[in-house]
Amino acid sequence: MTKKGQDMMENLATILEGMLAIYKQLIILGQGKRDALQTGNLQQLKQLVAEEERLAIQINDYEHKRVEMTQDLPDVNPLEQPLVKLYSELRRVCHEVAALNKENNWVVTQFMNYLNYHFDNQRQVVATGSYDYGGSEGQAVIGRSLVDKII
Repeated sequence: MTKKGQDMMENLATILEGMLAIYKQLIILGQGKRDALQTGNLQQLKQLVAEEERLAIQINDYEHKRVEMTQDLPDVNPLEQPLVKLYSELRRVCHEVAALNKENNWVVTQFMNYLNYHFDNQRQVVATGSYDYGGSEGQAVIGRSLVDKII
């Protein structure tokens, strides 16, 4: 391989290592988001989401650099390159991030279901005669959910 090709491969390795480091940070943030969701710490969740957005922008920048670089790479057998191990690690970490995001999505859904249940129970108040909702005085009014689930 030529010196230029070797330099390009080293630059690509640097880009992939940067992406790998960011994805590992996303795993830590995802675990923190799960904990924040489970404890209901919305301030911490807001901070974690802002950090996640910042990292997503960095990943996007790395991805644009990677695409530009791979268009200019000489034809080489990727199995002979040291990038195979790095690529495998990056792929594994990306799958871990995806699984964690799926789990966090489930936690958010459960949290929303809890909120709906909680608000529905709070809304079961005793109706008075002056504000009748189709019931009679002394009966609980069971109405629509405050936070309706969108399907």
